Amino acid sequence: MSRVLVGDVGGTNVRFALAETMADGTIHLHDPDIFPVREFPAFDDAARLYLSNTGSAPDRAAFAFAGPKTGDTIRMTNVDWTVSESGLRGAFGLRDAVLMNDFVAMAYGVSIMADTAFETVVEGSVPDPATPVAVLGPGTGLGLASILPDDPPRVLATEGGHAALSPIGDLEIAVWRYWLERQDFVSAETLLSGSGLHRVYRALCDATGNALDLSNEEEVVLIALSDPASVARQSVDLFCGMLGTYAGNAALMLGAGSVTLAGGVTRHVAPFFAESDFTARFRERGAGSGYLADMPVRRIVASYAPLYGAALRSVRPASP
Repeated sequence: MSRVLVGDVGGTNVRFALAETMADGTIHLHDPDIFPVREFPAFDDAARLYLSNTGSAPDRAAFAFAGPKTGDTIRMTNVDWTVSESGLRGAFGLRDAVLMNDFVAMAYGVSIMADTAFETVVEGSVPDPATPVAVLGPGTGLGLASILPDDPPRVLATEGGHAALSPIGDLEIAVWRYWLERQDFVSAETLLSGSGLHRVYRALCDATGNALDLSNEEEVVLIALSDPASVARQSVDLFCGMLGTYAGNAALMLGAGSVTLAGGVTRHVAPFFAESDFTARFRERGAGSGYLADMPVRRIVASYAPLYGAALRSVRPASP
């Protein structure tokens, strides 16, 4: 089978590879590469550079974008890029082009990954295979999808990152109020994303009277690692607690039997999960706590899951 051009397009980076589906159904990725989104005025420019660098001319493509799909078009949420399947077919002479939400691709990738691709975040019992898997996580934005237990599995796309944030406790409410005074609506993504982590830090600096000396989320994580008494560490711990609440909410609303965490920011804050309130915040739901009491949470540690998911979608029909 010929190779398929696959891409994972986020708000910060675009990743490309050439995917080959083997006779046994396994997928191999060739020539992976990554480009900063900000260096290209349009997606087509990044794709052309990758194809030029690899000297390849595939006739099929499948791309995952951080944004909702309407018809055959995706308008990205945090980048001024709009892409359509028909436009890509015309621009690149493709026989077939498939577009999907990035967390749809992530979920498809999760559905075919071996157990070694994950690490346990919250211990639990083996989930019922007849229940969905909630796949979520913060990156440039906040993604959420659900793997539905069909054969083969289907994926339900959502825009759950834009649901309203559910703050808990006085400090979290103060952070939420800080941002509500500065914008019309505080979504989960407002605080549970890369820039969201820095927003948490900014609000806590205001609440505690500390100087605002860190300019981005990477600096917040670095200082949090080196100084457990810092506002940066307090910010990361609060972020982990809010992520636990969001993950529990998603599991309840999707009727999930397990949760898989993904996203670049999840990887950066993962060292803090054990000492934070993540697990308690995930499980505590008052009268509904029993549903989550023995639910496992895993984190994907393998690379390129959305590219594998895009490749899988290129050979499977779309979910209804």
